[in-house]
Amino acid sequence: MRDVRVENGRLIGETTGYDPMFFGPPVRIRASQFRFVIVKMRLQSKDGKVFPDKGQLFWKTSATSLQLPANIYAFSPRAAFTFTVQVDGQWHEYRLPVHESKSWRGIINSLRIDPCTNANVLVEIDYIRLEL
Repeated sequence: MRDVRVENGRLIGETTGYDPMFFGPPVRIRASQFRFVIVKMRLQSKDGKVFPDKGQLFWKTSATSLQLPANIYAFSPRAAFTFTVQVDGQWHEYRLPVHESKSWRGIINSLRIDPCTNANVLVEIDYIRLEL
């Protein structure tokens, strides 16, 4: 990611490669209290092309953090939710049923979002919310 900044309460950046990611701050989320993660974002290709892509939400729990190497990039693909995103310059709200994952358990202490899998995409995230 490059040119990462916050403007008008939105997280903004441009992807530079094929595995872009944003890391959240440390959290303490009781997984059993939340069934969904809601992500509102807009993705726009720098060349104006419109296409579907894939996004991913990763999380760590107290248990998985002990099993992974101690670096910020170490997230297990078993603790992830993959979803289809639209690179079309429009705002979309993605409702991720994370409760369907066997790994959405215990205390979640870290989140990472990979908004798409393409370079040269302007990413704007309005919010990431937890919902029952």
